Amino acid sequence: MSSHRPAAHPSRELLSAYASGWIAWSAGLCVRVHLDACSECRDAVATLEAAEEPFIDQLPEAPLPEDAVSALLVKLQSTPVETREPKAVGDVQLPGAMAHVRVASRRWIAPGFWVAHLPEGRQEGWRTYILRAPPGARLPMHGHGGPELVCVLSGAFRDRRRYGPGDFVEMPGGSDHSLVIDSQGPCACLIASKGAIQWKGAAKLLKSALSV
Repeated sequence: MSSHRPAAHPSRELLSAYASGWIAWSAGLCVRVHLDACSECRDAVATLEAAEEPFIDQLPEAPLPEDAVSALLVKLQSTPVETREPKAVGDVQLPGAMAHVRVASRRWIAPGFWVAHLPEGRQEGWRTYILRAPPGARLPMHGHGGPELVCVLSGAFRDRRRYGPGDFVEMPGGSDHSLVIDSQGPCACLIASKGAIQWKGAAKLLKSALSV
């Protein structure tokens, strides 16, 4: 991500869910990508995790199989050490938080406009994908049957206000919006949405591409 300092952040409720581990994989990935760029939210998560520790310590101990420790050591010794190096999808550089995430092949919607789904993110009713749009593009007005989380990977877009790299947008279910990409360059976002997308205009290409 760029040196842009994020100015839009996940809600306290979402950070709490992330810190406690009670969060869907898709939502957790979006939060983790934001944390890569935001020291303010990293500090908030660290504080929330520290607050959880006394409750964890009070949980009753669960018995482990006799060979649990030895089996874990064998697994650790046989697992190759992987480095967290960013990778790219097309011209979109992915942050370290996505270094080991599988990304499907890009589906082109229009020149400079594509979507790439994350197979692991299709669970619990969620759909997770990278959306890349060219400068000046406008996404048609649409609504959501459930929440939508957007983390900007590169570039910027406007939706009532301007969002740049690392910024996080939380849209509740039932809300409508339309995004306009900055004219200065393309924009790529990591998006996790739950429930059906309700397109308000003629957007058959988008509907087809995002429904996978």
